[in-house]
Amino acid sequence: MRPIFVSSHAQYNLYPRKIRNVTLYYVRFWNESEKRWFKTRSTGVPVDGKKQRRLEATAVAMELLKSIQYTGNTADGKFIDFIFSFWLPDSEYLKAKESDNGKPLSAKYIKCSADSIRLHVKPYKPFQNIRISELTASAIERWKVWAIKQGFGSRSINFAFQAMSVPVRWLYAHGELAADPFRAVHKVKDTPKEKGVLSRTEVQKLFSIHDSDIRIDCLVKLAVLTGMRRGELRGLRWKDIDEGGRLIHVQNNFQDMEGSKDCKCGSARYVVLPSVIVPLLHEVKSFSNCTRPEDFVFYSLSNPRNEPVSVEVIRKGFIRLLSEAGISHTEQKERTVNAGKKLPFLAGENLPDFSKKNINRSRRLRPSCGSSYDMNPPGGLKYDSGAAAGQGSL
Repeated sequence: MRPIFVSSHAQYNLYPRKIRNVTLYYVRFWNESEKRWFKTRSTGVPVDGKKQRRLEATAVAMELLKSIQYTGNTADGKFIDFIFSFWLPDSEYLKAKESDNGKPLSAKYIKCSADSIRLHVKPYKPFQNIRISELTASAIERWKVWAIKQGFGSRSINFAFQAMSVPVRWLYAHGELAADPFRAVHKVKDTPKEKGVLSRTEVQKLFSIHDSDIRIDCLVKLAVLTGMRRGELRGLRWKDIDEGGRLIHVQNNFQDMEGSKDCKCGSARYVVLPSVIVPLLHEVKSFSNCTRPEDFVFYSLSNPRNEPVSVEVIRKGFIRLLSEAGISHTEQKERTVNAGKKLPFLAGENLPDFSKKNINRSRRLRPSCGSSYDMNPPGGLKYDSGAAAGQGSL
């Protein structure tokens, strides 16, 4: 590798680029020997203020220039090597993409993308020696045909397609590739199965049985009545539960490798706490040694202070409860495709869901004394959001 040699051309050029709602300074670097711009980086400096912070961006560009080395045209490198290196957790490409997006990429998404390349792209022999600049739409179409013949599912193929296209399109967007070969290629047609929804009769059966693990018993039934996602249930803390006000503040999404993060797609919200769940929460609390406001409601037995119950424990417990409720193995399979992501909830009978910004108005909309959100599934269960408001707090 050799550093850039500059003679008659500026070594770099600063320019503004709007990323969503923020305009940042970007810098591109010149390679004199090939007479072209060859690398683009974000300075992370926003374009604002009277002097638009250009001096600050210039200082960052000068620091970046010291570390920039010319290693040849990236598009001349091997396709498989490049997409593998792109999805390394600390790769320069991911850092630049995160800067473009204005937020870090999910560690799980990065790992799944790398795994998808390893399992569904690398074994395809025609891709093993092809260079990025040689990649064409027809070559990608042939890979799709091969993947289908291998028996890969449409979702797996489409995820691998995305794991390939993101790095290549990043090169194209940064001027290092003349054309985007993925532009003319469509994903495999996928007809997603309808997510499992429990009927009123099945809800009656579910609430007539009790799992040996009180955490799972409470977690699954809470998911059924509120439609909370798996990560939201795992991220639930005691401070999020307002028993007196009959509300749950859904504001955390716990993901392995990342910990607690914001709810998916900005979906932080308040949901009604059903009365039938309150005794189960009391029982969970009575068995837990971690009951501080910041502790997890559905705790891990191995590390209760720092981790919630694992995904695998939820998955197995969910299947176990469905089986005990008399749902057939075939029906289980259909429903557990989504098990623990967003657990099946009561068909057509969602409890009211209050937005965070309108919570004061939502409190006034709660039924007054004697009234309730009465869903009355068979068996006499009554989900009351307004009664028993004076029972204290969890």
